[in-house]
Amino acid sequence: MFEEYMRKPASHSPTAAGYACMKCGYALDGLGADDRCPECATPVINSTGEAIPQAVPSGSSDGYRCIQCGYALDGLTAERPCPECGTPVADSMRGMLLVQRSPDYVKTLRRGLSLILNGILLLVLSEIVNVALVAALGAFSATPGAAPSPTAMISISVGIAAAMLAIQVMILYGWWRFTTRDPGDPTPDDAPTARRVVRIAVIANAIFQAITLVTSAASGFLLGSGANPAIALTVAAFAGLASLGNLVAYAMQFFAAMMYVRGLAPRLPSLEVKRLAKTRMIACPIWATVGVLILVGPFIALILYWNLLNMVRKEIRRVIEEQRAAGMAG
Repeated sequence: MFEEYMRKPASHSPTAAGYACMKCGYALDGLGADDRCPECATPVINSTGEAIPQAVPSGSSDGYRCIQCGYALDGLTAERPCPECGTPVADSMRGMLLVQRSPDYVKTLRRGLSLILNGILLLVLSEIVNVALVAALGAFSATPGAAPSPTAMISISVGIAAAMLAIQVMILYGWWRFTTRDPGDPTPDDAPTARRVVRIAVIANAIFQAITLVTSAASGFLLGSGANPAIALTVAAFAGLASLGNLVAYAMQFFAAMMYVRGLAPRLPSLEVKRLAKTRMIACPIWATVGVLILVGPFIALILYWNLLNMVRKEIRRVIEEQRAAGMAG
């Protein structure tokens, strides 16, 4: 959706030697920054993006938003500052590549990705600790007189669940930051986008996970305290339904996230990120479901997922370095 709002800068590298079109992969050797891909008509500048244009755009700013605060710039000229925050209007008219956007916005994307990626690593570590703890408790239970009390078992279960929830919240918050709206995004606020779907799924995930934690803990407590088994099983059934809802919300978030990454790829720009987001949107679910038959399938899916997001983070770091080299504040 951003492509139709891309603006070509007035000055850039003289040719696109060594570059491939970010949309179709066509070799762009010999073409200039003002040309378009002969295969799919994508502007060459969208695929190179190797420097921040220094020429000041001209013309009307109608349809643009300030890249810093989101103020509608209709009726202003490139020489004027944004009435809301003072950012030069020309800065918001340069284009939609991330290197041309607000440094604060780009850094927010990077911080969100860091939370997601570090959270996934912590999640894997916590699973390993959980398995080791279960094995240790099993060994103690097999020893006469060494079995932990029901209260201790409940406390351990709740502690593990709380730790897992905290990590999940960290990951969900990372997605919330990573899908922050670009202040200069000209897309209407109520337009259905992958970014909005991801955020809706994040909220749903948080709600379902909280319900699962509470109902699972309550079920364990009721069973351990000798309460009516029917009540405990009813609460456990609610926990199961919440887990199912969480699974549906996660699936929705995954597919929307892959679409979001595919949409972000032209703004990096990165043909490889666009290609991998498309293929792994199919590969990851297959490994996570059918791959269960070989036990390690879900782990392979997680590695592919993590690797893709880490590639995006590296690209965003490169963008931040280009902005710093160009003297952009942020």
